[in-house]
Amino acid sequence: MIVKVSKRRSLYVSLSTASLMLFLAGCSAADCDPNKQDEMFTQMACSFGGGYQKRTKALTNERSVQEQAVQIQDAHLMSINQQIAVLRQEMAQLQQKIAKEKAQRDDLLRQEVSLQQQYDQAKADGDSDKMKELIEKIRNVSQIKSHFDYSIKIDNAAYASKVDELNKKSAETHSL
Repeated sequence: MIVKVSKRRSLYVSLSTASLMLFLAGCSAADCDPNKQDEMFTQMACSFGGGYQKRTKALTNERSVQEQAVQIQDAHLMSINQQIAVLRQEMAQLQQKIAKEKAQRDDLLRQEVSLQQQYDQAKADGDSDKMKELIEKIRNVSQIKSHFDYSIKIDNAAYASKVDELNKKSAETHSL
């Protein structure tokens, strides 16, 4: 009879141990947090089933992925900031070009006014040769002035485009 009890007890212990092992092995790594104080069975399951190690490895991998994402985002932000710097430089160059063209156009306007006054004086004096000469000069100055007006218009449009591009890039940096 002692043998029977011993066999039963042995069978019972073996079944209990096997059940416990299956239970412990069945715990997921996500439930195992080495930083938390869990119930004794959860702690045993995490220790026996390798849950703590799996959870630690998963958290390490997750942190690595997050660090890579931050590095990629930082590189992207640096690239955008470089593009913004280039845009600002181009805008400054366009502003200088526009200012120079406007100054040249203003000089032509003054010349045109002066030539017109000379023409009016030649007309009052009845000097037809001088009038013909001044009309040709006025046409030339007017044509050159038109060229500057057109160039200024194109450069202003290019500047406006750069401003739009700069605003988009700035908005992109704020969204990161």
